[in-house]
Amino acid sequence: MQMTHDVGKPLITGDSFTRTLFDEKNKDHWKIQAQWTLRSKLSTPQNTKVAKNVILFLGDGMSITTLAATRVYLGGQYGHNGEELKLSFESFPYTGLAKTYCVDHNVADSACSGTAYLSGVKANSGTLGLSGAVKRGDCAGQRDGIHSVTGLMDWAQKAGKSTGIVTTTRVTHASPAAAYAHAADRKWEADADLPTRGLKCEDIASQLVRGRVGSGLNVVFGGGRKNFMPRSEIDSNGHSGYRNDGRNLIREWLVKKESLGIYPKYIYSRKELLNLENNKYGSVLGLFASDHMSYHLEAGDEEPTLSEMTQKAIEILSQNTKGFVLFVEGGRIDTAHHETKARKALDETAELAKAVEAALRIVDIEETLVVVTSDHSHTMSYSGYSKRGSDILGFANAKYNASDNLPYTILSYANGPGSMARTDFRHNLMFDNMNDLNYTYPSLVPIPRETHGGEDVAVFAHGPWAHLFSGNYEQNFIPHALAYASCIGPGLTTSTPKRLKPDDNTSCVFKIRKWCRSRRCQLWRLLLLPFIPILALIVQTTFSLKNSLTNGMEVADVEEQVSRATELGKLVTRLQQERSEVAFFIFTNGSTLRSNLTQRFAGTDSAIEQMGELPPLTFKNRAVIDGQGFVNELADLRAKINSGTSMTEVVEWYTNANAALLTHLTKEIKDTDSSTIWRYLVGFKNLLRSVECKGIASVLGINYFARGFLQPRAHEKYISHMVLGRDLLDNTLNLVPSLIPLLMDIKEDSPEYQVLEKKNQRIVDNKPHAGSVGEAIEYFDQTATLLGKLRAVQKQLREYIREGVNESLREARRSEAVCGGILVLVCVVSPIIIALVRNAVNTIQIYARNLSEKARELEYEKELSDSLLYQMLPASVAKQLKQTQQVPAEFFASVTVYFSDIVGFTAIAAVSTPYQVISFLNSVYKLFDERIECYDVYKIETIGDSYMVASGLPVRNGNKHATEIASMALELLEATSICRLPHRPDQALCMRSGIHTGPCVAGIVGSKMPRYCLFGDTINTASRMESTGEPMKIQISEDVKLALDKTGLFITTPRGVVDVKGKGEMTTYWLDGRTGPSPVRPPASSLDCTPSFLTRIHSQRRSSPRYQPNQS
Repeated sequence: MQMTHDVGKPLITGDSFTRTLFDEKNKDHWKIQAQWTLRSKLSTPQNTKVAKNVILFLGDGMSITTLAATRVYLGGQYGHNGEELKLSFESFPYTGLAKTYCVDHNVADSACSGTAYLSGVKANSGTLGLSGAVKRGDCAGQRDGIHSVTGLMDWAQKAGKSTGIVTTTRVTHASPAAAYAHAADRKWEADADLPTRGLKCEDIASQLVRGRVGSGLNVVFGGGRKNFMPRSEIDSNGHSGYRNDGRNLIREWLVKKESLGIYPKYIYSRKELLNLENNKYGSVLGLFASDHMSYHLEAGDEEPTLSEMTQKAIEILSQNTKGFVLFVEGGRIDTAHHETKARKALDETAELAKAVEAALRIVDIEETLVVVTSDHSHTMSYSGYSKRGSDILGFANAKYNASDNLPYTILSYANGPGSMARTDFRHNLMFDNMNDLNYTYPSLVPIPRETHGGEDVAVFAHGPWAHLFSGNYEQNFIPHALAYASCIGPGLTTSTPKRLKPDDNTSCVFKIRKWCRSRRCQLWRLLLLPFIPILALIVQTTFSLKNSLTNGMEVADVEEQVSRATELGKLVTRLQQERSEVAFFIFTNGSTLRSNLTQRFAGTDSAIEQMGELPPLTFKNRAVIDGQGFVNELADLRAKINSGTSMTEVVEWYTNANAALLTHLTKEIKDTDSSTIWRYLVGFKNLLRSVECKGIASVLGINYFARGFLQPRAHEKYISHMVLGRDLLDNTLNLVPSLIPLLMDIKEDSPEYQVLEKKNQRIVDNKPHAGSVGEAIEYFDQTATLLGKLRAVQKQLREYIREGVNESLREARRSEAVCGGILVLVCVVSPIIIALVRNAVNTIQIYARNLSEKARELEYEKELSDSLLYQMLPASVAKQLKQTQQVPAEFFASVTVYFSDIVGFTAIAAVSTPYQVISFLNSVYKLFDERIECYDVYKIETIGDSYMVASGLPVRNGNKHATEIASMALELLEATSICRLPHRPDQALCMRSGIHTGPCVAGIVGSKMPRYCLFGDTINTASRMESTGEPMKIQISEDVKLALDKTGLFITTPRGVVDVKGKGEMTTYWLDGRTGPSPVRPPASSLDCTPSFLTRIHSQRRSSPRYQPNQS
């Protein structure tokens, strides 16, 4: 539980406040107190978060005896017995014991113990930061780096945390030096301390400035300025330096920090410390004294207190968002014990408690691990059967004086300077001035400096993983537990014990994962939401781009097909024309009237050259011939052509050649395609074949007109080619309807078309007639004209195909550009969107976390306000008031009302200050409030010294109200009988009480500061019972007496008839006691001026880990 106190008040707490005489004498008091403590322990949860910050407080030489004596010392100063109270850190939820021995000594010194609790390794006495392999004074062992050990500050610096040390001794003294130095002898604080054999070793002060860990400290506060200055220089207080090497390490420290880009600051006074800006400097060195800092009891205004240094160090180190590790030492406890100056030792312990209190005010205990311990004990003992409330710095109980009848002190030492200059007989301490701050307390063995003790020291822990520090363990366990709790150094690799389940939250990695899992999981979930549509868009765009590329490739393939088909079509056309000319030449017996074979041959050769390399061709009933073979056969055929050449052989070769070319063209052009121009390509192919069929038919027609008839086989061929040519032409028109107008124009605008149709019908009829060359020539010309027009249509179709291919190519390129642009845009914008979403998520998480904290704080404050409301109004009435905002008055048929007041209060107030009156009333009412908690009663109000209580309302309790009030009245009377005025202890407290039973009306009165008030004659009668009563007696009415008689539990005696104002004469009685057992009383606090309900609220508020009290 976090403790707090006002400035100037004792740094002690009493969560059970166990001191009043009648409390401690009652056995039930101790039972209830133990139960309260048990409930407090059971309700303390274990904090398993990662410790962001670590503060290790060390009371140098703070033995368990020192703690007990300090409690009594402070308690005596502020009106308490002391031992029942607690120092601030003694209220920490977890406590343990640490063994302090060194490797070579049973009784430890501050050097070997500092190595243990700061580095996790036990060492030899007098050595710092070195393993047990190095003996004290072994310079070679110090220089050999293999024996150096790393520690808490080194682990923290490597983890990116800020580090600092605060001490009231020299910063080069053993305890603070253990945080950063490696020295074979703790006395080698400056080069002047190095012996001849150790001159090659680096002194401790130099290691603070030049060492890796020492130079990495962000805050260093303490004394020991002389060890950093040469003998030739004088500091601000007139003290000379101590170094022989002429170095000014303070200047070296400033230069080194500046060279590293760190803004440093050196300070030497309390004023500079208090005015220091927390966030301005990266490193601060504060040396406030030439040697050790002054004892608190002797310090002036020039030196800051341990609390002030601690608070400023935390404020500076807290600027690091990764956290900090701070070591704070109350070092003058040890030096006071060595001098057997017990008063100073106890006061320095109180100062350490104050520093712990200051730290708790400004840190968040939910993320800060605070550990308070000692390095070793001392030989001071606490003995002599002293009475409670005795001065701890005074004499023991005189009843138990020594056999020489001389007094002896409560505190004494087993050895030390307190026995110096003693003779054979014991010195009479009665003549000593024990109020002297430098008084040396008696010791048994005379030595110049008192020694350490060998017993275990206490360890107090609060914050994350504080439960690790329970139990008994070696002192070197402490830094390992600190590292584990904060996940630094060896704590990062601490493995989970095999006996634990893998999911147990024991490993440091697991702790970090557990701490980050929630935020990280939420972050990824929220990032996934915008990423899903982005991913879908990327996939869709990728597929679209792929389809566009595929379409472009198909269109490019179609373009290649069209080019090849065009060239093949030209060659087929040339061969068809050449075949017609050759056939005409042969049919006309070599007539030159119409034929121009040489020109036709040249045209065909030109078409072959434009084709480039001819594809392999398959002639009917022949093997495949290549392009050159085709050219050679064509040349041979031409050479054989004359008027006597067989027409059938020639025409058949040309027909087979065209058929081979058209077959290849058919293979090149697919019948179906994914492009939009496949119909044009198929139509183009069919149109070529149609022209080929008509060309073959025209050759046979020339034969018919030239010779007068056709052989049956030739006639069949003519008919089949004519029919096939028409079907292919019709199929072309079906595939490419845009060609129909062109063919219609041919039919309508060509007079020879009708003539040619009639001649074709004659050929179909195949009637013999006289052959006529003129008619054959006419038929040839008409056929050539018609085929020429069909070839013109064929050329137009090629243009359609070319335009379609070009448009498809342009569309494919546009689609590729659009899809590629979208993909690039999505890839560029997606990271930006994700980054924006991540920033928004982080902002939302921060806001949600703050909102959650505010909600918790609001809920907590609501509980506090409800608690305060329930102190002002009955709980049932307050709940009804909160729900309906109005509470109607209610009639109660039978209630019991109690009144009391303090006899002689006016006289007491007249001789007391207002503050004393208020404190006195608060202490009395607090006592009463604690007592009435055991009964079914409700406190109505207090007016001045008048105290009013009722039972039977606002919740009816049947006929129990009279017995409850009677029992309570007897309890309060007993408590009052032994109370004394705090400021006038010789004056007893007297109280007058009165009780009456009857009906009344109760309800809420007022809108501002509403009160639950009672109305009716019953209240007036009860008040008259009190006012007409006698001191330390309880007067009851006859109605109350009758109600009590029914229970048989109370003793009453008649008082007689009393004249009551407004009521007349009434028979009244005295309530003397109970016949049955008294109820169990709760423990009450000592007389304390804090009202009970405020104490309860403060306790609830302090139990909140986020509560940080006002520092003023």
